[in-house]
Amino acid sequence: MQITEKQAECLKVMENSLIVNLTTIDKNGFPSTRAMLNLRNKQQYPHLVVLYEVENKPLTVS
Repeated sequence: MQITEKQAECLKVMENSLIVNLTTIDKNGFPSTRAMLNLRNKQQYPHLVVLYEVENKPLTVS
């Protein structure tokens, strides 16, 4: 997969952020925000680096 410059910037943020605030909008239009651990952080979770390097969709959050 060829990634754009903006996608590369997003990946850099994803790989270096300590926590993530995920916000979704429910069916009634109300936001719900929660703090989550960032499993893509290479310093905190080095054992997961290989997992994210081999996936075909590098911007997918799982």
